[in-house]
Amino acid sequence: MRRFLLSLFLLLPFVVSAQTLRGDWSGKLSLPIGKLRMVIHLTEEAGRWSATLDSPDQGAYGLRADEVHVSGDSLRMELRSLRLTYTAVRTADDKLSGNFQQGGMSLPLDMERSIEKQDAPQAPATYTEEELSIPVSGSSVILSGSLALPKTGQSPYPTLVLITGSGPQDRDETIFGCKPFLDITRRLTEAGFAVFRYDDRGVGKSTGIFMASHVQDFVRDAEAVVKAMKEHKAVNPQRIFLLGHSEGSYIGSKVASQDRSLAGIVSLAGPVFGMDRILADQMDALSLLGGKSDEERATLRKGNLEVYGLMQDKRLSLDEVKAKASKVVERLLPVMTSDTTMYATIRTQIMGQFTPYLRELLQLDIAGTWRAVKCPVIGLFGEMDKQVLPSNAAELLRLQPKAQVQVFPKLNHLFLPSSTGSPMEYPTLRGHFSADALDFLVRSLTALK
Repeated sequence: MRRFLLSLFLLLPFVVSAQTLRGDWSGKLSLPIGKLRMVIHLTEEAGRWSATLDSPDQGAYGLRADEVHVSGDSLRMELRSLRLTYTAVRTADDKLSGNFQQGGMSLPLDMERSIEKQDAPQAPATYTEEELSIPVSGSSVILSGSLALPKTGQSPYPTLVLITGSGPQDRDETIFGCKPFLDITRRLTEAGFAVFRYDDRGVGKSTGIFMASHVQDFVRDAEAVVKAMKEHKAVNPQRIFLLGHSEGSYIGSKVASQDRSLAGIVSLAGPVFGMDRILADQMDALSLLGGKSDEERATLRKGNLEVYGLMQDKRLSLDEVKAKASKVVERLLPVMTSDTTMYATIRTQIMGQFTPYLRELLQLDIAGTWRAVKCPVIGLFGEMDKQVLPSNAAELLRLQPKAQVQVFPKLNHLFLPSSTGSPMEYPTLRGHFSADALDFLVRSLTALK
């Protein structure tokens, strides 16, 4: 029906005035690092408006607006936890002319009506699915997820719990139209495993506020899911594995370090070094792709590590960290860009990253957590990964000498074939989670089954 109405609109432009702001809108936000796609989903029921925001190029979906005000052709929406406001007016040609504000940054953001491409029909599923709602002890959060059960074999099944990476993610970990957790579910159920994947708190059908949460909250979420799986009649409680992608790998390792009943843990492109090194390596790799000289990269790395050191210093308040870090940022601006007109925008963007959550990440003892894991460990990394560099594979083996670890050639952080590995390349990539990586995963898990 949506497609029909939009096609009719193209044929009969005079009906614009009869339309409302309901629907999906997309546009691109111009930043110094490139353009970020933004998608707004506006709905109205009985005069009450609601909205969610997607940032596909950052892998963020379903961010709920706290306030939505619509008056005629004018729109104002606010996401308080992100300090984000979008205001816009619908133009005569049925577009939104608007302004995007976050923190101290204000940028134009114009949007057009969006028609989502439908996925191609899929082959018959290798599993049946059961929707589960799981309360998180000590909170009002209820996690919603899907338990996929193989059509072959006999219950109770060995079971994997999938934990998404950083940022608010749905249960399929949908990124740029790719659905890695759905790909993993299909392959593992073929091999006789049950798989549970869930929407992050505040995303999809799960309750809670993602942006107001801490690392320990996500650990508690995963613990609640493991507890629910142990109590489910179709799950073998002695054969529960965790699988975490990126930051989700750390969440999984934290749970595994405290729960000795788990059968194993899988790390997909997960950090093993401390986050100061992870971020410094990431920025260095991207600076190299950006054409920075060895001297410029060394300067940026030193400055980044200096800032991360301030964030790790527990004696300093966050305001004190920002005051000291601003001086470092001023020193680095000429190295970042030769366009002095961009200094203010870049400075605002960087200073906006100094959040309690980043400080929390930088203070994590990631290596110590991995060292404390006693169950079998499986690690998969991409050779082209510029977010969690493949050097983490060797570090995982150093901390877990018996781990099964493999680096896959030509794959990026999403386990998709890539020419550069840069996150800026992600929106152009299509396809499914690497078949080679899935085969390795199935072989490794089957050996532990």
